[in-house]
Amino acid sequence: MNEEKKSQTAQSLIPVGISRCLLGEEVRYNGGHKLSKFCRDQLSSWFEYVDTCPEVEIGLPIPREAMRLVNTEKGIRVLEIKDPSKDYTEALTQLAEGKEASIDKLRGFIFMQNSPSCGAFRVKTYHPNGNSENTLGKGAFAQRVLELFPNLPVEEAGRLTDAALRENFVTRVFLYQEWRHLKDSNPSRDQIIKFHSNQKYLLMAKSQRHYKLAGKLLARAGNYSVPILASRYEMILMDGMKRLGGRKGNTNALQHMQGYLKKVLSSEEKADLTNLIESYRLGEVPLIAPLTLLRHYSRKASGYYQSQRILEPHPKELGLYNSI
Repeated sequence: MNEEKKSQTAQSLIPVGISRCLLGEEVRYNGGHKLSKFCRDQLSSWFEYVDTCPEVEIGLPIPREAMRLVNTEKGIRVLEIKDPSKDYTEALTQLAEGKEASIDKLRGFIFMQNSPSCGAFRVKTYHPNGNSENTLGKGAFAQRVLELFPNLPVEEAGRLTDAALRENFVTRVFLYQEWRHLKDSNPSRDQIIKFHSNQKYLLMAKSQRHYKLAGKLLARAGNYSVPILASRYEMILMDGMKRLGGRKGNTNALQHMQGYLKKVLSSEEKADLTNLIESYRLGEVPLIAPLTLLRHYSRKASGYYQSQRILEPHPKELGLYNSI
């Protein structure tokens, strides 16, 4: 995106938290950084980053002694390697709690992998004697963020190199932004139901179970106050969107969308679409191929079909459907 276009869309940038070292800032324990070019050069056209370095923010210097997760009698702790008596667990946890109000304004968070403070998944842990263990943990700061905001889309920069995880995370961020905009406007039950109707095939592609759970919840929408309905729906929606439905899930959603078009497509068009969906299922073409044809046919369908978010859940310029 050129600077003029980026300037024009500045007001619509989505606030996303990020570990400061991923933006090229030299804040790591060794004085270095872990620049993520994908985050800096591509996602920054749509994301407004709110950066943090928890270790620096609790007062540690640059450079500083290395830390690691140690499985102690008190649980997994963040201890300095050189001097294990220095325990930074509480400080990192309290930092996250102190940022609760600002994190609530975020619509996603990108953490640095393998970090004792920021690692969100599968961080190596150690025995007090220094030997590595089979147990895997989470960085203390990231873990508290995940506990406080279980529905917040979270990913690690290292995992964003995987095409499926990358597409899934970006989809969740855009979806969460749209949902929170609605939720924060005090929606009616009908507005929540309408929101879900636009996400149906997207959720179906990720998780059939969550798709059915959301449907059952909204079928009984009148039994709940709006705040409770919104809270329960958000939990189902965002938990379901964490799943990777893969080709099987996407194919199922594509076939359902094709069925919706059966009365408006010619026999030849139906055959072309069927063949392309099958080619996708077999791994011969990426997801963008059948979705492009479905978008093309959307002009023949109703507004319900055209509003389905699966057709374009993120900017085409990112090309995320081209690689899955």
